[in-house]
Amino acid sequence: MTRHLFGGDIGSFVVAAGSAETVGSINGNHAVLVPGQIVTFWTAATSGTQITDLRDMLDTVITSVTTDSNGAIPQMKGPDTTPGTWFMWGDANGGAGPRRLMAATDLTSLDGKVSVSGDTMTGTLVMSTATTNYVGSTATSTGVNVQVTGDTQQRLIVDASGTHTWGTGSAVGDVNLSRISAGALGTNGAWQAPTVRGGTGAGGTLALTSTSHATKGKILLGTSAYDEVNNRLGVGNASPAFPLDVTGAGNITGNLTVGGNIIPTGIGAVAFTRKASSQAVTSSTTMANDNDLFLSVAANATYHVTGIFIFNGASASAGNFKTGWSAPAGAALDWFMSGQPVGATAGSGSVVTNSKQIADLSSLGTIGTGTNLTGILTGLLVTSGTSGTLQFQWAQSATSTTATTLLAGTFVIMRRVA
Repeated sequence: MTRHLFGGDIGSFVVAAGSAETVGSINGNHAVLVPGQIVTFWTAATSGTQITDLRDMLDTVITSVTTDSNGAIPQMKGPDTTPGTWFMWGDANGGAGPRRLMAATDLTSLDGKVSVSGDTMTGTLVMSTATTNYVGSTATSTGVNVQVTGDTQQRLIVDASGTHTWGTGSAVGDVNLSRISAGALGTNGAWQAPTVRGGTGAGGTLALTSTSHATKGKILLGTSAYDEVNNRLGVGNASPAFPLDVTGAGNITGNLTVGGNIIPTGIGAVAFTRKASSQAVTSSTTMANDNDLFLSVAANATYHVTGIFIFNGASASAGNFKTGWSAPAGAALDWFMSGQPVGATAGSGSVVTNSKQIADLSSLGTIGTGTNLTGILTGLLVTSGTSGTLQFQWAQSATSTTATTLLAGTFVIMRRVA
C-alpha cells in the first residue's frame, strides 16, 4: 500500500477574506493567511467521510494538521491505500466547509489517465466500488476482446447480448455460451445441455434428461450409466440389467450378494483384540495398561464392549485380579466384570456382578496359580467430542509375590451401535 505526500508546497495555505479593497473598477478583499488553523481532510467536496489515517513526517498518527505561523499547511502523509490516494478535500471550518481540493505533491506525473476517446493501458486497472457499463448499438456489438500478444484473432469475445465466444487466437472463435431462453444457457460446442435446470426457490430440483425427444436414452457418467428408458442405474456398468446394477462390489436384485467382506467404518463396525501371550504382575497394586487389550474409538460414538478374561494367581485373598479402564476425555463407560469374588476358594459359587463406571475398579478373586478363572466383561461406552483409545488396565488387588497372570487367549470385542 502507498502513502502519498500532501502539503508543504507553494500552494498549501489556509486563506481567509480580509478587508474590502477597490482597485479601479474591481471590488475585492485582501487575502489573509490564517495561522494556527486546524485542517481536516475528507473524501468528497461535500458530505463524504473524514480521512483519519494520516501521519506527520515523523510517522506519528494524526487525524488533522494545524497551519504554521504563516498559515501554511505542513507536509504530511496521506492514507495508506492501494492504489495510493492522490487527492483529498481539505476543510478549515470544522468539517462544515467550504472544502478545497488538495493533490499529492510527490506525484511524478498525472499523465497516464485513460483518454475518453480511446487509449492503451499497460498496467492493471483497479476499480473499487465502481461499475463499468457498456452500451452497444446492437446485440452483437463487441464489448470485450481478449488477445495474447501475437494472436491474429480474439481468444475471448463478449458481445452486448452477453454471449461469450472463445477461440485459439489463430482462428475465429469456435465455441460459445449464450442465453438461449428464459432461465437457460446453451452452447454450440461439445458440451450439449438441452435441459439442465435447477429450481429457483426453496425445495428446487435439478433435472437431468438424456434427450428432449420422447424416446429417451442413457445418461453416461464415466463408465457408469443411468438407463432412462428402463429406469436402471449401473455403477461401473454402462448397460445395467437391474434397478441398481453394480459391477465388482455387488449386485442387488432383492438380495445382496457380496463377493468380499462387509467392513463398515461407522455403525456396525466391529473391533477385536486378543492377547497373543500371557502377561504377569507381581507384588504390585498399581494399575497399568495391558500390553495388548486396547482399541481405537471415534468421537461421538456408542460401543457395546464384551470380553473373556482368563487369569490365575495366588490362593485365598492374596494377589487377586483388579481391573479398570481408561478412555478419551468426556467418555462414559457403564460396565461390569463377572467372576469369582475376592476370597473365593473354588471356581464356582457366587459371582461379582456390581455395576461400574469409567473411574471405578472391579476386583476378582484368584484361587491358585494352577487354576485358571474367567472374568466375563459386558459394557457400554459412549464417547463425546474426543476420539482416542479404550485401554484395559489391571493389577493385583492385594500385593503378593505370587504372580497374577492374564493369559494368552483373553480377548475384547467392541461393536459400534450408534
